[in-house]
Amino acid sequence: MFLEHVNLYISLPQNIIADSGYGSEENYTYLEEQGKKAYIPYNTFDQEQKRTWKKRIERVENMEYDEEFDEFICANGQRFTFQYETKKESDHGYLSIKRRYRCDQCQGCPFQSTCAKGKTYRTITISLKNQIQRKEVKERLLHSDDGKEKYRRRRIDVESVYSQIKQNLDFRRFHLRGLSKTTVEWGLVCVAHNFKKWQKIRTLQQGEIR
Repeated sequence: MFLEHVNLYISLPQNIIADSGYGSEENYTYLEEQGKKAYIPYNTFDQEQKRTWKKRIERVENMEYDEEFDEFICANGQRFTFQYETKKESDHGYLSIKRRYRCDQCQGCPFQSTCAKGKTYRTITISLKNQIQRKEVKERLLHSDDGKEKYRRRRIDVESVYSQIKQNLDFRRFHLRGLSKTTVEWGLVCVAHNFKKWQKIRTLQQGEIR
């Protein structure tokens, strides 16, 4: 895991900011266990802020969840009942649990073509733990001034790094081939970028601005 690898060399800060590529259940869980706050959007976070998202009744995120009976309720008031759960272990040893729910009342439903894709039934597979994590992240990023500012700055800071590497270091393509070689090449580029930043900070601290 990337964050665990980083933690081997430096102490992780209290607040972790990253793009949606790192917004996984495994990463969220790791940060929770480390006592860190995740300001990391998940893969559908930006889509959910659009008005059209709420109209997508087929999305499980837009369904009501009945916690008492462990059932999801669709836009037509029909219930998805629990069928079974599956467990999967990641390459890093993280065990995720996903639960499958099924609704057999799709025949004649006004939303059958869009929700059930024309079938007489529909199933959904979901991690309840990850759904809770996503709600917490959304609350943190959307409904706190601190979270909004961190998310805004993440977009600016991350994009500027790539543009500086591309423009100032003139790195526009890899010169080596193969995953291991390109990994080393990219690592050297990052070292060069970070060294330039370190040198600039050091110069500013010493008052040697020329």
